[in-house]
Amino acid sequence: MENIEEPDLEDMLEKCLSRWFNVERQVWSENKKSRIDIVAVHKSDFFKEYPFGIEVKDTKKKRGLDVALWFLQALRYKKENFSGYGKCIILICPPISGHYFDEGPYVNSHGGCAPHNNVSTFLGHFGIGELQKYNHYGKEGLLFAYNSSTLWRSHDDNLNVKMIGERWKKE
Repeated sequence: MENIEEPDLEDMLEKCLSRWFNVERQVWSENKKSRIDIVAVHKSDFFKEYPFGIEVKDTKKKRGLDVALWFLQALRYKKENFSGYGKCIILICPPISGHYFDEGPYVNSHGGCAPHNNVSTFLGHFGIGELQKYNHYGKEGLLFAYNSSTLWRSHDDNLNVKMIGERWKKE
């Protein structure tokens, strides 16, 4: 996979997600200490009850320290109120489960990226999800995976409000 720089990946995500979401880039926290790359609110969510904050990193290979710092950044964002949105459902992109960890013999393998992937479930217990690519009957799509569940997927534009209510806590 070629390296995609962070701003280019943000451009691609904005263009793609704009079909289903109102997308804003570089949103500051209310205390001005943090800035998340993308906030996406589903077009059916008129009251902005379920904003998704997406923290994007380039696609070059990462060392363990890089992944840990990214994880800590996302963890910090989970506690922030973002201007105009409040608390966001924090997602990372690209997904750590699909690109950075090979599920080896010590964990149950799920074949890479999936909402129920071990790493995705691990992140979910810390209140962090992933924006993942998937294949649906030969057609690529996007989904928002969070704590072993799908909160949204592109092929049917299903914002799973029930699952969000069960899995995500605004704190």
